[in-house]
Amino acid sequence: MSWIRDLYETYELNFDMDRLDFTTDAMPLPVSHTTANAQIEITLDETGGFVYAEAIGDKEKARTVIPVSEDSAARTSGVCAHPLMDKLEYIAADFERYTGKSNDEKHRLYVETLSNWCDSGYSCEEIQAVRSYVAKGCVLHDLISCGVLKVAEEGGKLANDKIAGIDQRESFVRFSVSGGNPDALYRNKRIMELYIRYCQSLDGERDICYVTGDYTVCAQKHGSKIRHGGDKAKLISANDGSGFTYRGRFTEPFQAASVGYDVSQKAHSALRWLIDKNGFSAGETTIVAWEISGKEIPDIMGEDFIDPLDDDMDAGCNEITINTQYAERLRKSIGGYRRDLGDNSNIVVMGLESATPGRLAIRFYHKMRGSDFLDRIEKWHEICCWRQIRKGKYVATPPLRQIAKTAFGARNKKLLGNTVERLLPCVIAGGAIPHDIVRAVINAASNPNSFENDQKSGKNWEWERAVNVACALIRKMHYDRSGNRKEENRKEWSMALDREERDRSYLFGRLLGAAKKIEEMALFFAGEPSRVTNAEKYYQQFSQRPLQTWRVIDRNLQPYLNRLKNRGALKYERALREIYDLITAEQFQDNRPLSELYLLGYNCQYNSYGETKEEQQDVEQ
Repeated sequence: MSWIRDLYETYELNFDMDRLDFTTDAMPLPVSHTTANAQIEITLDETGGFVYAEAIGDKEKARTVIPVSEDSAARTSGVCAHPLMDKLEYIAADFERYTGKSNDEKHRLYVETLSNWCDSGYSCEEIQAVRSYVAKGCVLHDLISCGVLKVAEEGGKLANDKIAGIDQRESFVRFSVSGGNPDALYRNKRIMELYIRYCQSLDGERDICYVTGDYTVCAQKHGSKIRHGGDKAKLISANDGSGFTYRGRFTEPFQAASVGYDVSQKAHSALRWLIDKNGFSAGETTIVAWEISGKEIPDIMGEDFIDPLDDDMDAGCNEITINTQYAERLRKSIGGYRRDLGDNSNIVVMGLESATPGRLAIRFYHKMRGSDFLDRIEKWHEICCWRQIRKGKYVATPPLRQIAKTAFGARNKKLLGNTVERLLPCVIAGGAIPHDIVRAVINAASNPNSFENDQKSGKNWEWERAVNVACALIRKMHYDRSGNRKEENRKEWSMALDREERDRSYLFGRLLGAAKKIEEMALFFAGEPSRVTNAEKYYQQFSQRPLQTWRVIDRNLQPYLNRLKNRGALKYERALREIYDLITAEQFQDNRPLSELYLLGYNCQYNSYGETKEEQQDVEQ
């Protein structure tokens, strides 16, 4: 029950009726209320007379906060009326006249439910006006008269027309009462408070709430619409009296767990709010992270953490400057969160997935102190980062969804969600990155021919991104492998070119990066369009048979070097000689497959050109 307690506490710390704003997601909804998308709004006068009606075509304006009972909030295909605003088939007494479909039971329940509220000590003029209008039995007649609903040319029945994509016969209706403050009943806080007090006055079965320990009215049915407005899956449900949901161990559902109505309402409302505000999907898994008091926290998915294109990031700066800027920006960003969160904050990360349409499972639930959470976030972004190229150079950690898509593609949503779930402990718990994910990303980055070139630029941007993702994961994997060493002695591969590194795979990767750059520059100066280079064409074979494949690439490279005779050829030849000087005879004759470090060597060498003033001058000659 810890998840319910945390959500209940989140609601208590973040909800304030006085500050409730219907235009934003600043806080959860009031207890005993939910949302529905309305297609029609009817405006009445204070006595219940019809004033006018309008169709709601804008989906953003359609979201409506409505009061609900415990039963109506949980309704699916059954008959159960909301107490004030509902579909036409519940509200309109003349529904059968214009549709040919009987709605006697639904309309009777609606009138009964609304009347019970109106006849209580928690009524008001506005809801009395709605009851008076509905009792006249002319809802559809009025909507047809003012042109909101369309009638077929023959028979006088409603046509097969739609309002905002919904069959007009299935339209949801909300009310406004002119002269009210505000006019719209779905934004009237006084009416909301009256309904909450009305619900609290109703008798219900009392028992011990497993969350608070209080003897109180307990929920018989728990909330749905958790991930979105059409979501019918529930976290707590015991309506399967004939199956094995609880039978075999208990005879009644409350013997398994009893949760107070107020606690259940608030916990589910808080979860809906958090998902709307901070939630994100990874395949079929919905993930949400929050600080219990409502303070802002870093995006654990890494998609909106540090803006890489900020003005402080100069596109022309060198590798050392870029790395320094990134470290400084990371430190400042985390420092800002530390000041806001303080020392006593608690962070929760929760994952939800629906195994069946009606059941929602908690895949994982992590709770930690804010300081520990920020330490791990900072370490993840510090170690699992690499150079990126988009409108200049910058450093960033690849988002989790991008890692998953690079590893296994985007088609299998189940696999995508499972991969993100496996990556999350690396971010929030400092865990080692799974080697099979790293290997899948390396395989993708080693096969540029599986990616399509951009038709406009001729560049293979998707493959370049895959290489950048692979380099970031390789850097993190090697850092994890040296985990038994002290922090200051752990191995960290540099994002800048290491001109002293003598690892065989790294050096062969440098040769490949140099070859690709030479061919690209030769095509550029010749005015020819970009195309797949020989280095890219033989990339996969090169990683498996480096010596044999390099001989082919090197032979094809000579014509391009000749083209660059007066365009910086010396620079590129000097780079090749520098790499050859570092490779021993034994290494060069070794034709075994390369390790993953060849990707680091390739990427660092390819992106090293133009770093220094001397190299830039070589290109300009």
